[in-house]
Amino acid sequence: MLEKPQRSYGLEGVTAQSALTKAIRDTGYSLREEDGVLVLIAGDLTPRQANFLYLHYANFQSSGTIAEMVANLTGWMWTATHPVSGYGGSILGSTNDERFTLEEMQSATTEEIANKIVSQGSKGMWILRTAPNDTHNPSDDRVEVEPYQHYSNRPNVEF
Repeated sequence: MLEKPQRSYGLEGVTAQSALTKAIRDTGYSLREEDGVLVLIAGDLTPRQANFLYLHYANFQSSGTIAEMVANLTGWMWTATHPVSGYGGSILGSTNDERFTLEEMQSATTEEIANKIVSQGSKGMWILRTAPNDTHNPSDDRVEVEPYQHYSNRPNVEF
């Protein structure tokens, strides 16, 4: 839906929130701010997709790069929604990727955890990609991230 209306407008000197507000006009998307994160929600969110977004996890904690933490969140999501015995993977990175440790979150949703992850360091953006209807393939449901750090050439800083 965001690709259909072709509009032109200047983005110089405007905030991210006002640019997004203009971009989603008449698309059915909504925008809100949640703990310093701009959250863009599709207007045609299915109940299944909403369930993934608001799925609660107990005692989530993670450490590593933003991409590694989001991959860990995806694994937790798969484990909670599909009866699997485990998950694994490998993520390429750079020697100067920022690394963080999230303190344990007693009870948090997919959205809250993803917001916390992309709020670290140079920050980033995340996308919840889920099938609108039931699927038997867990990889159809995932959290993706685009960390801003690798665009900044900012050196790694230990926190």
